[in-house]
Amino acid sequence: MAAPSKRKHRPAKTAGARKRARGYDGQHLCGEHGGTCRDRISELPDHLLAVILGHLDTRSSAATSVLSRRWRHVWKSVPRLRFSHHDAMQPTQLCRFLRAHKYAFVRPSLCRWRRRVRVSDDRLSRLIDRYSARIFLRSLTGFLRASRNNSENSNCTRITSLVLNCFMKDHYARLIDQLVKFAVCHGVEDLDLTTYAEDYSTGSQTAKYQFPLSLFSGDSGSSLMELKLGECTLSIPVGYEGFKYLMKLKLEECTLSIPVGFEGFKSLVELSFYRMHISEAMIQTLLDNCSKLRSLHLDNCWGVTNLRIASQGLELRDLVVNSCLPITYIELGAPKLQRFGYRGQCITMLFGSAVTIEHAWLNYNDRNDGDSIKYIIGNLPVDFPKLTSVNIVLYTYKLKNPITPGGRPTIFRSLQSLTLQVIMHANDDLAWVTMLLDAAPVLEIFQIQVSADEKRDHPGGIFWEPGDFEHRRLRQVKMYHFRTGRSVMALVKLLLSRAPLLHTMTFFHGFFDSRQDWTYDYLDPDEDASRKRQAAIQERLAEWNTFGASLEFVP
Repeated sequence: MAAPSKRKHRPAKTAGARKRARGYDGQHLCGEHGGTCRDRISELPDHLLAVILGHLDTRSSAATSVLSRRWRHVWKSVPRLRFSHHDAMQPTQLCRFLRAHKYAFVRPSLCRWRRRVRVSDDRLSRLIDRYSARIFLRSLTGFLRASRNNSENSNCTRITSLVLNCFMKDHYARLIDQLVKFAVCHGVEDLDLTTYAEDYSTGSQTAKYQFPLSLFSGDSGSSLMELKLGECTLSIPVGYEGFKYLMKLKLEECTLSIPVGFEGFKSLVELSFYRMHISEAMIQTLLDNCSKLRSLHLDNCWGVTNLRIASQGLELRDLVVNSCLPITYIELGAPKLQRFGYRGQCITMLFGSAVTIEHAWLNYNDRNDGDSIKYIIGNLPVDFPKLTSVNIVLYTYKLKNPITPGGRPTIFRSLQSLTLQVIMHANDDLAWVTMLLDAAPVLEIFQIQVSADEKRDHPGGIFWEPGDFEHRRLRQVKMYHFRTGRSVMALVKLLLSRAPLLHTMTFFHGFFDSRQDWTYDYLDPDEDASRKRQAAIQERLAEWNTFGASLEFVP
């Protein structure tokens, strides 16, 4: 048996000795070159460090206080606070937790040994949520304790924004009230609170968080400019005077009650409801009081069948009604309305004085009778006489019987940009697109995306014969999700041979997704087109390119 080795136990170095061994003033030796490397991040001024830490959640930014004396109080000057249940566990911490709890040891009956059993995914998910909630609660209570202890000596840092996302518990209400009060006392401008009433991992459900309106009454909380609430209760009492300078209000799955004669939200500019119960009286009260309202978004709301947007002196510029299925009638009396978005069934719309609409986004979940297609061909230019750009989504594959438009469509006299998203069968015809182009004589930009799946057993869709079609103003064409199908290639040939001023035709292999904020997101395809296939397509298109337009391919 070998004798144990004798090791010399050296005394532990002090903190000062370890710093002197590394260098001076936060410097440390670089092993390869023997020089010194300075800690240049710590040399930045405090306001720049606060901006950097503002991109982290508050728990992570507060953890930097243990780095050195230089960083001890930097996190207190961060103007943005963010507490999130989802950010409670860092990725490295989550990996350690999974390794430690992936298996469980059980002892079967009448056995002297323990057996290792793999934990189910559902149980592991519940353990992670429970541990994350514990960390979140610890960080929230620690921040509130630190803010109370340092209330006398703390600096007067202005809080620009507060973001809180958590699963609501019964004992969270008091802590959230304290956090909101702290933010209001420090002049918060942007407040974002989302409290999930239902915990999907455990199936438990608690009451929605009651937003503390008393903190914003009178001149208190007058600095608040933007408010976003998720799964909260906002009950405005009679005679409430608050939110004098609130400009943006967004409510998601909230419970809102407004009394008759409410006179608040005088400065409100943007209003958005998502998955909420609304009423005609509520909408009318808000329109009458919000004289500066310019944007109204209703998304997946219910409770209203006849939507009437009309009020004296209404400054509304932007209106979106998205998937509000109970609505069967819309009346617009907003004389300054410029942008209108709608998604749903083809319903009756009375525009009245809203003839100034310049941009429209229309997505009709059409039935098999083709009412939306008949409306677009016939009455759309009448209802939108000043339309300059329009994005239309058509589902022609739902048509039970083919449609043959009679006569020429109504003319779009001001339309300059047309975007079509067509979902059809692979053997449907696309020649009807030229009918819309022919109805827009001043059109300059045309974008189209065709999604074709299976073939029909019999001819269907929209039948139209182009005839002597020729467009003399079209300059730019973009083809998204470009595939060499028969109908798509026929449309490309028609545009290249009958648009003499066409300057550029661009072919995209991926998709584009139009959003309600009038912007587009380009989605890359799953697989790129090969260069050999692209060269063959270019050679084929060159034969049709009568007027020498530039052909561009984007993978």
